[in-house]
Amino acid sequence: MTVRNGRSPALAELTAFLTGNGVATPKLPEFLLVLAELPLGRTGEICHRTLTRLAAACLGR
Repeated sequence: MTVRNGRSPALAELTAFLTGNGVATPKLPEFLLVLAELPLGRTGEICHRTLTRLAAACLGR
């Protein structure tokens, strides 16, 4: 998602929005990681490996 006005939504806000738009409970996020930009690989695509490492580090895993 793109953050507007420099304010990131809280997890509760995001969950409420998604629930209100019909997203099933098992598909709701468990945590929210806000990044200035997505990590990109050499080809310019999102680097999922780096993204996974960043999320794991934030969760202490």
